[in-house]
Amino acid sequence: MTAGKGLVRVLVVDDSALARAVLKQLLEMEGDIQVVGEAADGNEAVQAVLLHKPDLVTMDIDMPQMGGLEAIQNVMGKCAVPILVVTGERLGPGSDLGFRAIACGALDFTPKPSVFDEVAAAELRASVRQLSAVPVFTHLAGLWPLSSVPPPAAGSAALRARPLELVAIAAGAGGPRAVAAILQRLPANFRVPVVIAQHLPPQFSPAYARYLRSLTTLKIVAVTEPHECSAGEICIVGRDAHLVCTGDRMFAAVEEAPIQARRPSADRLFASVAEVYGSRAIGVLVSGCGSDGVKGLSSLHDRGGLTIAESSGSAMPNEMPNAAVAAGAVDRALAAELIADYLVARVSTEQERSTRPPLRPE
Repeated sequence: MTAGKGLVRVLVVDDSALARAVLKQLLEMEGDIQVVGEAADGNEAVQAVLLHKPDLVTMDIDMPQMGGLEAIQNVMGKCAVPILVVTGERLGPGSDLGFRAIACGALDFTPKPSVFDEVAAAELRASVRQLSAVPVFTHLAGLWPLSSVPPPAAGSAALRARPLELVAIAAGAGGPRAVAAILQRLPANFRVPVVIAQHLPPQFSPAYARYLRSLTTLKIVAVTEPHECSAGEICIVGRDAHLVCTGDRMFAAVEEAPIQARRPSADRLFASVAEVYGSRAIGVLVSGCGSDGVKGLSSLHDRGGLTIAESSGSAMPNEMPNAAVAAGAVDRALAAELIADYLVARVSTEQERSTRPPLRPE
């Protein structure tokens, strides 16, 4: 390959010179990725991004001076570029650090591969190729926490009169940020079950559950056995399996083959919800790469369910929601925060119509 032509240009940020050398070796192994610069801390990283204008940054978290989380915020606020967190520090089942990095603006995270682990190295290169092509935009999400935005007033919008008994959300790379934006704005009295299929290596399921519990007072349940999802519960899959609806409010972790190399699969969740709930469910597809979720969301849409996609300007990456919009499977596209507002207003309207007593005059 001709040098400089068609290469994915990467900036490696890590406080360890040895780690930087190993990452450079692994990334450049197949000739289509070039490490154009290195940085040893967050301060150097911001300057190196401005200097080299890379296609992607690999970012460590624990570094002197300015750490990775602060560096991600600064890069995304000043010179936005796709960021993949690659770290061996505290990134595992007991830590929600990777999800916090995504909330700050990173697209995804992965453990630091060993120089001897060819499979992990190949997966790292594949992630770099895929994420380097993701359009990103300058934002300051890490500087202004989503929780600082007041929740919407109940019943603040006139919405279609469909019964609502379930919210199903599917998310890929970058999805934890969108899911956080939604869950942080759901009130404690949100009375509809929420189920979430998040593309995620299974070893990170406990950390993901812990991260979600830090965002909301609603109960988070990691489903490993058949489970009845109660009103106000948020259910995720707790092991390497698909999350599947098997009956009204009944969900199971099903060890079927991956779909589009994904488990849990957005398509599998949405299709099962469509079969059981039909018009009684809302399907929400947020940030992610590829097209997982399009077929399942189409099934839900065809059966009368209300379907929402994160808008192109909000989703990072936006391939999954954009593919659903292009397929005609989406009723409306909204920014992540507005999805939450919509759900709250929709549930409030339903409760006022069916269960709530008349309001007392002021």
